[in-house]
Amino acid sequence: MKRALIILHPGFEEIEAITPIDLLTRAGVDVTIAGLDSAGLIRGKSGIEVQAEIALQALETDTFDAVILPGGPGINDIRSHSTVCDHLKAQAASGGIIGCICAAPLLLLDANLIDGLNYTAFPATSEELPQANGAP
Repeated sequence: MKRALIILHPGFEEIEAITPIDLLTRAGVDVTIAGLDSAGLIRGKSGIEVQAEIALQALETDTFDAVILPGGPGINDIRSHSTVCDHLKAQAASGGIIGCICAAPLLLLDANLIDGLNYTAFPATSEELPQANGAP
């Protein structure tokens, strides 16, 4: 069975988390929802709370078939978060899929994984991510 990790952080963009969770689950993927610093309810940008079943630091830097990090205004608060960067590095080393949505490619930059990638990002990231496809 395929496995995916969704990492939630305070202020995540709800549609960028819930849609992948729903679609992957419907496709038969075993989805693990991890809270950045804890299990429990994580509040998104619009105040919707989503249940994280495990804290990210409780997971070994185990690799998944896909790791997905939704964007949202909370991204700036988690820049250079060592646990997130460690998981992204392990995922990249395994050749697995990394899905950083909206402004989340900034974490790829922070983890020194951005070079050589084709990616898109929220336009407000264009100063730090000038190579993003679709950047102004």
